[in-house]
Amino acid sequence: MKQFICLILAGLTSFSIAACTAKQPNGQAAAPTAAPLITEAPAAEPLPAEQPTEAPARRKTVHASTVEELLAAIAPDTEIILAGGTYDLGAASESYAGDNPYCAFVRSEFIVDSDRLLLRVEHADGLCIRAEENAACILSAKESETAVDAKSCFGLTFVGITFEAKEEGIRITDCTDVRLERCGFLASTAVYANRCENVSLEGAEITGSVLAVFAANCKGFAVLGADIHDCGMALSLSECEDILVSKCRLHDCRNCEEPLPDEEQGDASVWIAIDGRSSSARFEDCELFGNDCTYLFCFENPLRIDLSRVTVHGNKADILFDFDATSDAPGSYTISDCDIHDNSFGSFLRGWLSETKIALLGTSLRGNTIEGLFRSGEITVFGCEFQGNTIRRLFGYAEDPEYEIQLSVHDRDGNALDEDAILAMELKRAD
Repeated sequence: MKQFICLILAGLTSFSIAACTAKQPNGQAAAPTAAPLITEAPAAEPLPAEQPTEAPARRKTVHASTVEELLAAIAPDTEIILAGGTYDLGAASESYAGDNPYCAFVRSEFIVDSDRLLLRVEHADGLCIRAEENAACILSAKESETAVDAKSCFGLTFVGITFEAKEEGIRITDCTDVRLERCGFLASTAVYANRCENVSLEGAEITGSVLAVFAANCKGFAVLGADIHDCGMALSLSECEDILVSKCRLHDCRNCEEPLPDEEQGDASVWIAIDGRSSSARFEDCELFGNDCTYLFCFENPLRIDLSRVTVHGNKADILFDFDATSDAPGSYTISDCDIHDNSFGSFLRGWLSETKIALLGTSLRGNTIEGLFRSGEITVFGCEFQGNTIRRLFGYAEDPEYEIQLSVHDRDGNALDEDAILAMELKRAD
C-alpha cells in the first residue's frame, strides 16, 4: 500500500508589549518645618479623547454570470453569487489579462511538463463563492490538472459548486477554516488538502473518482453527511489530527487499478486508509455497503481510532479491519455499537500488533462469512452478539503455519475467552 510522506506545519503566534510611564507634577520646594507640609494636589490631566473603533469589515455581495465577472470579483470579505451554467476556466486561462492580486492562472507545481494553467486563489480571506438557489454551477478545467487551487486563505467557503478537472477538483494548501458545502466533483481526486486547519466537507456527493478525498498534515478535518460511491477509494488521510467522519454513506466502490497479466486484480485496494501516526479519528453513524476491495479499513500507525454506530453490510473484502501498528507507537482502537452483517471477509480483525489495544463493544456480527475472525494481539470483547456467521477459524490463517499468533482475547472483566466461549457468545447489552 502506498505511503504518503507529508510534513506538519506549526502555527506561529505574536505578542505585543505596552509600556506605561508616570508623569510627576512640577512645583517649588518649601522651607523645612517640623509640621507636615500640606500641598495642593496637582490638577488632573484631561483624558485623551476616545478614538472611534473601526467597524468590522462587512462582506460585500457580487453577482456574476461570466468567468470574467467571477475573476474580477474574487477578493477578501466578498460573497460571489454565481448564476447557473458552466464557467470555462480552461478557456479563460488562455485569454485572461486581468491584474487581480487575489487570483491568477499559474502552472502546476507538481506536473512540470504540463502546458495547462490552473486557477489559483490566494490570500482571499473571507471569500465565499456560492451558486444561486437551485442553480447548477460548474467551475470547469477539463484539460487542466486542477480546477481551483486555493492557497493561504482564511475563512474560505464554496456552496453548491461543482469542480471539474483531470486530476483534482479542488486543491487546498495552507488554509484555515475552509468549508465545502453541497459541492460536486468531476475529477480523479475530488478534494486534496495539505497543511490546513479546520476543513469541513459537508453534504457532498462524490462519484467516479479514483480517490475521493485526500488530506495530509491537517488539523481538524471533517467529512459530514457525504455520499461517496462508485469510486476507487473513499478516504486517504495521513499525518492528521482530529479527523471526524459522520453520517456518511460510503458504497459501491471497486478497485480502479488495472491488473498485471499474471494477477487476478490490480494493486491492493483500500476503501478507507489512515496512516502516518495520525493522532485521532472518529467514525460515527456511517453506513458502508456494496464495496469490493482488499482492505475496507486500513490503519497504519494512528494513535487512536473510534468507530461507533457504524453499519457495515454487503461488502466483500480480504480484510475488514487491518491494524498495522508498530511497537514504538502502540495505538488504541474501539469498535462500539456497530452492526456488521451479511459480509464476506477473509479476516475480520488483523494486524501485527505490539502493546496495541483493541476493544469490540456492544457490536453485532451476524450472517457473515469470515475466514479468520481474530488475527491480532490483545482484544477485549464485551456485550457483543455472534449470530449465524460462517467462521472457518477464530484465530489466524491456516496458510501461515510459521506465523506465531500472539493472541489474547478477554471480556471486559479481564476473563480469558477461548474458542468455545466466543462461539457461544450471544450477549445482550449490559445495563
